Amino acid sequence: MDEVEDYEDLTAYNGFINGIAMQPGYATAAYRLLKEMGISNRVVYSRYDDEPHMWNIVGIDGEYYNFDAFYGDVTDSLFGGVYPENYLLVSDDFLIDSDNSFDNSCDKIMGKDSDLYNSNNHRKAYDYCSNAFEEIYPPATGDFLMYDPSTEYETIVTNPDVGVTYRTHVQREGWQAWKSNGDMSGTSGKSLRLEGIEIDLTGDTGLDIGIEYKTHIQSYGWESEWNQNGEMSGTSGESKRLEAIKIRLTGSDAALYDIYYRVHAQNYGWLGWAKNGEEAGTAGQSKRLEGIEIKVVKKGQVPSGLVGYSYIEYGKSAELNSDITGLVNYRTHVQNYGWQGYVYDGSLSGTYGESKRLEGIEISLGNTGYSGGITYRTHIQKIGWQDWMSDGDMSGTSGQSLRLEAIEIKLTGEVEKHYDVYYRVHAQTYGWLGWAKNGESAGTAGYGKRLESIQIVLVPKGGTAPGDTTSPFVSK
Repeated sequence: MDEVEDYEDLTAYNGFINGIAMQPGYATAAYRLLKEMGISNRVVYSRYDDEPHMWNIVGIDGEYYNFDAFYGDVTDSLFGGVYPENYLLVSDDFLIDSDNSFDNSCDKIMGKDSDLYNSNNHRKAYDYCSNAFEEIYPPATGDFLMYDPSTEYETIVTNPDVGVTYRTHVQREGWQAWKSNGDMSGTSGKSLRLEGIEIDLTGDTGLDIGIEYKTHIQSYGWESEWNQNGEMSGTSGESKRLEAIKIRLTGSDAALYDIYYRVHAQNYGWLGWAKNGEEAGTAGQSKRLEGIEIKVVKKGQVPSGLVGYSYIEYGKSAELNSDITGLVNYRTHVQNYGWQGYVYDGSLSGTYGESKRLEGIEISLGNTGYSGGITYRTHIQKIGWQDWMSDGDMSGTSGQSLRLEAIEIKLTGEVEKHYDVYYRVHAQTYGWLGWAKNGESAGTAGYGKRLESIQIVLVPKGGTAPGDTTSPFVSK
C-alpha cells in the first residue's frame, strides 16, 4: 500500500484531486497546463546522489527558461526566508549560482558553496545538454522574472504597461472621439465605412517604443509608406473605404510587447485578432471596415476571443513546405479553370459570381505544433458521399464534369484535441451557408446545387466560431 501511495504521489492526478504530489507530479501538471495555454515547454530531469528531480523548461520569445513548479510551491521557511518564486522562469546561470547544481556542460557539480538551495537537484541529465538539444530549445541568457528578497514577494516590474489610443473617421459622421485599450472605434449596425484612422501609444513609460500602421484603401490598395505615432492613415474628402489594416510596434523595446487588433468587416462581422503587422480585414472583395479594436499587451499575453482568421483575401496563396504555409491549406478544382493554387486559413478557394462548380478539393495541415492530420469527404453529383480522404489527397472527381454538392471535414490525432476545424461553402442559389465544424455536413443534398467556393479555418478548441453557424447544410 505504501508503494502504491508513493506512486500516486508522483502523478499530476494526485496533486489535483488529493492535493499531494512530488516533483514528477508537479512537472507533468505544469506541462499539461502550459501546453493547454499554447506555451511551448517540456519536462527535464536530473539525478544527483541517487535522488531524481524533474522540472520544466518553458519557451518565451524563442528562449527556454527553467520553471520548477515544485520548489515554486513550497513554503519559504524551508529555505531560511529565501523566496521560492525565484525558481519560476530562471536561466541556467541562476541555478548554477543559487543551488550548486551544474555547470554549462552539465558535466560536474559546481565547486561554489552556496547557502541558497544548495541541496536542490537541478543538474540536467546529459540528454538535455547536447548542442542538438539546445538548437531546438535554446537556453535563456537571463532571468525572465525578478524578485526583491527584501520586500516580501514584491515583484520588480520590468515591463511597464503600455496603452494605445485611436480614433476613426466614419462616413457622414467624421472623426469620432478617441478610444483606447480594446474599446471599439467605428459604428455598429449602421453600415458606415471607415475612411481614416489615427493611432498613438499612451503612458510615460520611458521605453524606446513607437507605433506604425498602414491601411488598404478602396481603389488604391495598400499605402506605400507606414504612418507613425498619431499620423492619419486613409483618405480625406475622397469617400474611400478602408478595407484592411496592419499595425506594428517599433523601437528597441517593441519586442517586450505584442499589439493585437481586430476589425468588423462588411458581411463578415468581427474577424479574429491579428497581431504585430499581420493583415486584418479583407482584400479583393470591396468590403468596408466598419469598426476596430486595438490592444497592447506584454509579450506572451493573449486577448480573449478568436486569434487568427483575421484577413480574408480571395486567392491568398500558400506555398506548401515553405515558411508562409497556414495552419490549414487547401485548393479546389474549378469548372473550366482546373486546379487553383493553394490558399490558407479562411481565404476563399473557388470562384465568386461566376457560376462555376467545384469538382475536387485537396486539404492539408501546416505546422500546428501537434501530431495528427485532417480527413474529409465530398458529396458528388450522381455518386453521393465518397470515402474519406486525408492529408492532401484529392476528394472529388477528375475529367467527369461532376459537381461537388457538400463536404465534411474533421481533424485526427493530437491536433483534434487542440483545434476545431470550421468550414463554410457558397452553394448555388443559396449563397454562403453557415459555418460547419468537426465533421458536420456543409452544402446541400437532394437539390442538385453545385458548390462554388469554400473557406476553411482552424480555431483553438472551444473557441468562438468564425461567424454564423446556423444552417450550414440544406437537404430534402
